[in-house]
Amino acid sequence: MSNLEHFRMEFSHIQRNFTEGSSIEECCTFRGSVAKLNARIGVIVWQTFMLPDNNGSRGEYTGAAVWGSSPSIDINHNQVTGNLFSAPQRILQCQEEENNQTVPTHPD
Repeated sequence: MSNLEHFRMEFSHIQRNFTEGSSIEECCTFRGSVAKLNARIGVIVWQTFMLPDNNGSRGEYTGAAVWGSSPSIDINHNQVTGNLFSAPQRILQCQEEENNQTVPTHPD
């Protein structure tokens, strides 16, 4: 894991490997995060998770690991990127309903 210095802060990405052969629904409650580190004294100054807290429950949001040798920071928008592994079933159903609409819900 490599760190990135931006605005005089050390940033580090946090991700998790899951067991080979396991489905995402079976294995994961992991939430990716980015942390500001004080490497001199070995503490996490702050940590920002990429997803809402799932309270360790399956069937909620999981993933959003921040990949790569260093976090991707969009300095114009003050954002850090990651990728989603799964979303709660209620969200997936809502997205599916929206995707299948044939009549606009809002007039132009």
